[in-house]
Amino acid sequence: MIELIVAGVALWGLSGRGPVGAQGAAVASEPGAGQPVPSLDQLLSAIRLVEGTSGADGYRTLYGGQLWEDLSDHPYKLGWEGVPLSDAQCARAGRSSGCRSWAAGAYQFNKATWDDAAAGAGLVDFSPESQDQAAAWLLAKAGALGVPAADAVRAMATRWDGFNAPRWSAGAGLDRVMGVLA
Repeated sequence: MIELIVAGVALWGLSGRGPVGAQGAAVASEPGAGQPVPSLDQLLSAIRLVEGTSGADGYRTLYGGQLWEDLSDHPYKLGWEGVPLSDAQCARAGRSSGCRSWAAGAYQFNKATWDDAAAGAGLVDFSPESQDQAAAWLLAKAGALGVPAADAVRAMATRWDGFNAPRWSAGAGLDRVMGVLA
């Protein structure tokens, strides 16, 4: 089991069991408003679903669908030049025209997000385990852990734009996301 360590305390195990205490024992979660409280494994699966990286190659997937082999660090640190975005995409992201995306991995970490999470979680590579830990660290930072599913989705939408896309934010797409979290 991989644990998320914050301030020296193991908060969450990556075993799919959901919340665990500092000694690894299961912690009871009280669902709010009758909604289930998703486990960490369910939250990670939901992110991969909306980011389009739930397949076997998800941890090696670059923005745009190409695959990257070297997981010793985030691809941008290893020479990947990113993918040019359209002027409309740049504007939506609050960036000037000619911007690029360096989103990579199962959770499509961009440069700044990866650097923040890697430093915060003490990660040394871009392995699947490190990507899971970085995503768990970001989930904790966003307030998405230990809360009812609807609150978790709102919190995840502050970090992963895929949750705000029309495909996933309403109708059948939202039903699929909520099904992963149930």
